[in-house]
Amino acid sequence: MKATLEKTASRLLQALEDLVSQETVLLRAGFYREAIAVQVRAMPLVARLREIGGEMTAAATAVIGPRISALLERRRESAAYLISQRTSLVAERQRVREARQRLQIIAPYGQASARPARKRLNAAV
Repeated sequence: MKATLEKTASRLLQALEDLVSQETVLLRAGFYREAIAVQVRAMPLVARLREIGGEMTAAATAVIGPRISALLERRRESAAYLISQRTSLVAERQRVREARQRLQIIAPYGQASARPARKRLNAAV
C-alpha cells in the first residue's frame, strides 16, 4: 500500500512540475489568464499530494521533499516576477497619466498652430 502511495505521489508531483513549468512560461510571456487557468488545474494535485503526504514513509518523503522544495522555489520566483511586473506597470501607468496631464495643459496652444496659415498675395507690382 505504501509503495502505491509513493508511486501515486511521484506521478502527481511530475504532473505538478509540468504545470508549474507551463505556468512559468505563460507568466513570462504575459499570458496571465492562461497562467491562472494552469494554477486552477494544479489545485487538485496539490490537495491530493497533501492528503498522501501524511501517509507516506519517511524514506519516500525524503525523496519527494527536495522536488517539492524546488517547486516551491519556482513558485516564489514566479511571485517575485509578478510583483516586479506589477510595480513596472504601475510606474508606467503613472508616467502615462502625467504625460496626459501635460498634454491637456499644452493642447490649447498646439491647436492654434495646427490650423493652416493663410497666404496673402502681395499684389503690389
